[in-house]
Amino acid sequence: MQALMLVAESAALLPEFRQRLTQAFPAAPISDRGQTGEFRIAFPNNERVYVEYYGASLQAIGWEEAEITCIQKVLPTTHHVYSLAYRGIEAAKKVVVQLANSNRVMVDNDCGTLLIGADFVRKVLNEPHWYWFDDLSPNA
Repeated sequence: MQALMLVAESAALLPEFRQRLTQAFPAAPISDRGQTGEFRIAFPNNERVYVEYYGASLQAIGWEEAEITCIQKVLPTTHHVYSLAYRGIEAAKKVVVQLANSNRVMVDNDCGTLLIGADFVRKVLNEPHWYWFDDLSPNA
């Protein structure tokens, strides 16, 4: 399973994320997962997105120093990391469009793209056939 990482300034976004997705995708069932507040949204064709809170440590995620500096430049105060683990890139795109369209969120697709949320969403919308795994270099 692959994952997108969202970085935001609040540790309490899971209920808001759940509400946004419930409103945006009323036919996609949402179910609780593991820890309090974590959940899964199920789309057709067996596509799933698992939304989890990962904590407040950028270093624990494994980002390189340049990535951490970039995140700290956009979000200079606090950093809370959320994982959007997914099965199905189209489902991941739908979810990230709903959750990350902000200048106060950063998105890392784990394929070399780390952008302000609004810029990431704009790229997804402007390039509907973008398959971000194609962005990986052969040496990655």
